[in-house]
Amino acid sequence: MKLAHVIPSFAPAYGYGGPVVWAEQLTSALEGRGHKVRILTTDADGRNHVLSVEKNRWLPHCSGASVMYCPRQLPETLSLGLLRRLPEAVRWADVVMVSSVFSPLVIPALLTCKVVDRPVLLFPHGSLMKGNLAGHRLRKRLWLRLITSIRLRRLVLAVASELEGDDAGGLIGKVSVRMIPLGTTVPPSIRGQNKREDNLRLLFLGRLHPIKGLENLLRACKLLDLSCQRNWVLRIAGSGEPSYSRGIQKLSIDLGLRDRVEFLGRVSRGMLCDLFAQSDLTVVPSYSENFGHTVVESLAHAVPVIVSDGTPWKRVEEIGCGIMCSNSPEELAKAIQRVSGLDLRSMGERGREWMKSEFSWSQCAKCVEDACCALLNSEGL
Repeated sequence: MKLAHVIPSFAPAYGYGGPVVWAEQLTSALEGRGHKVRILTTDADGRNHVLSVEKNRWLPHCSGASVMYCPRQLPETLSLGLLRRLPEAVRWADVVMVSSVFSPLVIPALLTCKVVDRPVLLFPHGSLMKGNLAGHRLRKRLWLRLITSIRLRRLVLAVASELEGDDAGGLIGKVSVRMIPLGTTVPPSIRGQNKREDNLRLLFLGRLHPIKGLENLLRACKLLDLSCQRNWVLRIAGSGEPSYSRGIQKLSIDLGLRDRVEFLGRVSRGMLCDLFAQSDLTVVPSYSENFGHTVVESLAHAVPVIVSDGTPWKRVEEIGCGIMCSNSPEELAKAIQRVSGLDLRSMGERGREWMKSEFSWSQCAKCVEDACCALLNSEGL
């Protein structure tokens, strides 16, 4: 199949977090299954930066796809050049994938697909979950009504988990919903992490944003500082809006955690193996996650996890590779204390085997392939 993907940002714009990593890895897996992929995107790399790439022409990408980066205007991911190139990209494709429901690119992309009569696989990336709909609710509801009014003949909403599907169902008319879990790359070998050391090495990996619950994790660490029998350190890897990032750093200082908490900033993909090798436990304290790619990446590297009940990861306890709890500071602190006394190496290995069996990128690409085939055949989904 020929698949066009309209997405606000693409690799190497990793500051946008999971959706960019997902798009790159999925593209590579789809190309590996014999499909041809074209990525139409902007050069956005955060609110204040753009990618240093050639613009307005199709470029070969290491994933195997062809990518066109179009200069962005304000707002952040609006590109007039991309809008001009939509008809060409859509006509070329058998199926069009569209990412990020509330991007200004979405309505033009869906209208073009309606005119050219191409089926659409729409990926909301968690934007339709209750926690993410809280801000600007009226504006978002009006935007969803606009999408519904387009009345595409063949449209499927692709969600990453049942939790996301429950929240998203019914928000865009009577559109069909299909679950397509994300994947991860399991490294062939693990470099000796989870060896018992004096310090329990905690990791937060992700975008710095209020929905991630990082304030609660820092307050949990304050409770650990007062009660835990084992020393600990927390490394925070990720970037976000400068004002919010400064506020988080100030909170760590106000809590008296300056010597225990290290802010690494944005971490490149090439540094992740080293980061996980230097970590004993990943904490995901989010208020809401449609999937939580940090979870699969951590487990793929044999690092056990603590996840909040706002994530779709209840099975970590069933598998024996982590704990789920509420994201209150008190419950997070209790969970960290509990896990600190367990066999972290065995927990990590169980998680790693789970990722191998159920969360490969090849399986993710197969789910996308099946959804696209069903769209083309106008099958019920």
